Amino acid sequence: MNINNLKLKKKLGSGMFGTTYLTTYKNKNYAIKIEKIAEKNINYDLKVQDWREIEFSINFANNYPNQFITLYAYDIIDNCEHIQEYSNNQIPRHLPPSVITRLEDKQKSKYCIRKVYSLIDTTFSKIYDDITKEQFYSCLAQISYMALLMKEHGYTHNDLHGENLGVLYVNKNKKLNILNTIIPTFGLQFKAIDFGNVLHSKYKLNKEEKIIHKLYLQEEICRIIRRMVSFEKSEIFFAKLITPDKFPSVFSETKKHLLFKMTRDLSVDIEKRFLIFQILFPEEFQKLFLKEKFLKTVYPTLKIDLGDFIFLLNNSFNYKKIIKFCSHKIN
Repeated sequence: MNINNLKLKKKLGSGMFGTTYLTTYKNKNYAIKIEKIAEKNINYDLKVQDWREIEFSINFANNYPNQFITLYAYDIIDNCEHIQEYSNNQIPRHLPPSVITRLEDKQKSKYCIRKVYSLIDTTFSKIYDDITKEQFYSCLAQISYMALLMKEHGYTHNDLHGENLGVLYVNKNKKLNILNTIIPTFGLQFKAIDFGNVLHSKYKLNKEEKIIHKLYLQEEICRIIRRMVSFEKSEIFFAKLITPDKFPSVFSETKKHLLFKMTRDLSVDIEKRFLIFQILFPEEFQKLFLKEKFLKTVYPTLKIDLGDFIFLLNNSFNYKKIIKFCSHKIN
């Protein structure tokens, strides 16, 4: 596949680092992602995130096309005219300094890296409101298998969330064989996308990356489980559950709340009770969190039973157990 011969048909989406377009090769549609790459990084080096993404695709993800999008070709070009879009045409300043530096280095470069991937139909976030409980269990089983495969090969994705879970619309009767367990798709097949934050011990990780990698090797799926709870979009409140490590002062204050004490009988540790408190008592929590900025309660939507949600939280480190649990729910 000669990337120079591919025509950009329309823009599919734009992220922090690159823009994805629809392209066609031999009457088949593909996605092509174009992003700047810093001049100092154009040679293969696994210290560089751009090359880690390539390595992950070629040596791992391409071997599992049912779970990950496939990389078909890539190249680097100079005198690239690609301009990355940002709101207000400026790099967001709220990002960590290391990310801002990386974006600035890319912005100044005349080089681009182009990657041709298999195409998805949509993302998990875009269909969340419409999926059924059965589709949700199927989704979780499929995602757990993705995480298990990565763990067994020493990889972590580190950015599994709704926008990085691609969806293919398939025949409603299609089933997947996962660990010798039949998982119905109910018309939705999920694939991991966006490998820019993937980690592996062979990547010569810095101290912070080593900590993140070790943590996610144990419970990467926990990120998705927390996102089973969706909040209506609001400018004044996060559309996700708040974790204790991100807001320790709020966690400390919540533990003193009279209603929080009512969660003591739940068979979960205190940090997981903090997550469940946000579901059971959204108004009380949001008042604690937002204080004088609180205007109205943003109510959560949980696609599955609370008891199942608690089970998944307690077993977020055991992917095989989650897969069997989901299979039992939908077969």
